Amino acid sequence: MLMFLSKGENAINEFSNHDLRKWLYRESEQAGENQQKKYSGCTTRQLKLLRAHGLIRKVPRANRSVLTEKGRKFSCSLMTASALDIKTLTEMAA
Repeated sequence: MLMFLSKGENAINEFSNHDLRKWLYRESEQAGENQQKKYSGCTTRQLKLLRAHGLIRKVPRANRSVLTEKGRKFSCSLMTASALDIKTLTEMAA
């Protein structure tokens, strides 16, 4: 999910529940109505968690969210750490 949030188009423009749901659950477009509601609920819950941790914020008067500065730093550091191997990370920490 952080890969989706840290993409340039989502860092500059806002994103919606629908945008994230299409990226997380690629099969959601062909799913039935009940399954789409389930996917939407899961996505909403994840967005609320990110908002509670201060990684995203809601855009006023719009059904969209945007990555905060804290969210940008966190996603960048997490993506960098995931690209390195364990040996390099332990050497950097020591």
